[in-house]
Amino acid sequence: MELKVRIGEPVKAGRLTLVPLLQASVSLDGDYLPGPVAEDHNLMTVTERAEGASVPELDVIVTGHLPVLLIEGEM
Repeated sequence: MELKVRIGEPVKAGRLTLVPLLQASVSLDGDYLPGPVAEDHNLMTVTERAEGASVPELDVIVTGHLPVLLIEGEM
């Protein structure tokens, strides 16, 4: 699988400069989907639990055929 990246805008803090590498395009036929991509393509919904809201507990429904990778703080 070929991964195309683009260079993001550098972020400076003192003498440190971070240059983000961002995925240029997203394929829907890989081994998994990142959470934001699944959400953008309406392949996933995230809702509060029916039993009552609790910060660390949510319900996630995936309607696509691939597993979805959720990273803490990303959604």
